[in-house]
Amino acid sequence: MRKSTTYNRASIAAGEYNADGTLIDGEDGLTADPVKTSETFYVGRVGEEIADYTYNYTGDGTRVRTVSVFYYGAGRNRAADADTLDAMVASEGYRTDDITKINRDIADGIADNLLSETFYVGEKEEEISDYSYNYKLGDASIVKNTSIFFYGAGANRAADADTLDAMLKSESSGVP
Repeated sequence: MRKSTTYNRASIAAGEYNADGTLIDGEDGLTADPVKTSETFYVGRVGEEIADYTYNYTGDGTRVRTVSVFYYGAGRNRAADADTLDAMVASEGYRTDDITKINRDIADGIADNLLSETFYVGEKEEEISDYSYNYKLGDASIVKNTSIFFYGAGANRAADADTLDAMLKSESSGVP
């Protein structure tokens, strides 16, 4: 698989499914004008694909609003350089319409477009969001706020939570 596409709920054509939820032969399961919400692009061999980045679309599905980029393993590698057993350790969100336009370099004289950075803990396929930073658009050296996530009845941080614990709350604080 090289790409997966997600559509909004209104794009599902209920009449194209069997009673057991499987598609009727020859149907794609979508309305005539489906609204795309995201496209995720993968790298790796068949059966070992790793998500590299995602295009997130505007509400009407006509244009890319942001790009999310994923990082894996202790070396914080992009998917092409990650081991297939590496857990996702971070993701970044950028205000741009193309992966080739992401920029978080604050010293290059070009306005950066980094919006957020989220850090995860846990084994592969059991990663849990631990905390995130939201940046001032155009200057990724300025953190606007930090969010910390808590899980389960005990309000545990991600490292102490069970992978089945639901997120209980998040706490955000502005950074002066």
